[in-house]
Amino acid sequence: MWKDKYLELMFSNDPNKLNSLEGIRLKLLNIPQSLYKYRRIDEYSLANLTTDTAWFSKATGFNDPYDSSLTINSKEYNPVHKEGLRKIARELNVPLEEIESLNTKDTLEHILYNYTELRHNPELLATTVESYIKGSDKDFEKYVTGISGIIQEKVFASCFSEDPTSMLMWSHYADNHKGMVIEYNFNNLDLDNQKQIMTGLHPVYYTNKLLNLDNFRDVQDKILVHALAAINKSVEWEYEKEWRIIVLKETDEVGFNLQIVKPSSIILGARVSEKHKIMLSLEAKKKGIPLKQIKLDKSSYHLEVVEFDGVF
Repeated sequence: MWKDKYLELMFSNDPNKLNSLEGIRLKLLNIPQSLYKYRRIDEYSLANLTTDTAWFSKATGFNDPYDSSLTINSKEYNPVHKEGLRKIARELNVPLEEIESLNTKDTLEHILYNYTELRHNPELLATTVESYIKGSDKDFEKYVTGISGIIQEKVFASCFSEDPTSMLMWSHYADNHKGMVIEYNFNNLDLDNQKQIMTGLHPVYYTNKLLNLDNFRDVQDKILVHALAAINKSVEWEYEKEWRIIVLKETDEVGFNLQIVKPSSIILGARVSEKHKIMLSLEAKKKGIPLKQIKLDKSSYHLEVVEFDGVF
């Protein structure tokens, strides 16, 4: 699958496999002819439509609580444990080389047995070790949550789908079929003036596992970990067939508008109001793009995109 190769070229944890130029070339060959943005019809979506802009939301505002989050494998790499043990070692004048190769439990047992009076009380020593690990694990959970929070605060994304006929998407993101879908073609971007859009556009990768930051320690200065977290989503969302334009920005804003490309068409929902039909018909005519509509199949659960019949 080309997406797997794309992930390897752009975000591999093996620095020898990274090749962003080849990754971008592969993406250019596989961007769908059209990508679709589901919207309710309101003053904000109409403004975006008129000005050829898109709204970029901060990851903390998305409906997926896991959006742009990650984890760290505490069994293999726990900086909270390590730093806490180093502090104890320094206070007790324990040479660090004695403990660097040991795991958390063995390290603490080594320190308490060899450098404190607890060697004479094995039961209390064991209880102390267990209590420390439990407390440190809770601190580590807070640490991981904090890392995810930092990433989520910097990630802004605008979301698109390969499919304009998803009943779930029309229900969730287009006002229960009363909204619209805006069609875009990202195949002919001007790389001089629209480089941010091209480099920020990625297919979403669906998986059962959270992104583990520990697996990318060797390449953290070579890849955009924030972007990788933002395109790593649960298979529960696979029906969305999503692509995202990702922008990394440090700001207190909940989102912002950004110039993208002129829409290719407007698709009306099956329940769109007469008022909105007229408004969007005029906007499509003004922009010189087709106006389409969703047609409900009469014999099966199926949506179809057809040309607007001009009936108000």
